[in-house]
Amino acid sequence: MIRMAGTALQKTPALLKWLRGGASNTDLALRLGMDGVGATMNAAMTPGDLGDKLITGVTDMGMSSVGGLLAARPFMGKPGIGNIADMAGSMAGAYGSMPVSEKFLQAKDKLAGGKGETPWEKMGREEQQRFAAELENEILAQYGLLYPRTNEYLNPGGLGTGGIG
Repeated sequence: MIRMAGTALQKTPALLKWLRGGASNTDLALRLGMDGVGATMNAAMTPGDLGDKLITGVTDMGMSSVGGLLAARPFMGKPGIGNIADMAGSMAGAYGSMPVSEKFLQAKDKLAGGKGETPWEKMGREEQQRFAAELENEILAQYGLLYPRTNEYLNPGGLGTGGIG
């Protein structure tokens, strides 16, 4: 098993060279830079802690950059078409990274002792709980079962005057 991993790591530079597909340094920087911008924006918009943001960003960057480079590979001699194919492959990779990063986020939450939720699911559950508590308080106040009474119609004078004033 370790020998197989070592062999794969030795072949990694060859794989990266193959993925590059003859693109110039400028083209490669532009292609990967755009993938990096998208991954950074995705990570920044992810709720949760730094680990959640890193999981989302790294997954997005990896899948969008590899998807783009694979899509541009057949167009080695045509950089214009290669750039367009790279953009399409990058978008496909970015959208494909969403369910993958979701599973990683659920696993991270489960390992941390949570319910196995993504940050968005956790945020939605907390918002539903907050809404239910507010609704319960509103109903109790409406029927006068919540002290102090905050309904202005029950206490029109304000400041605890009991309507006198």
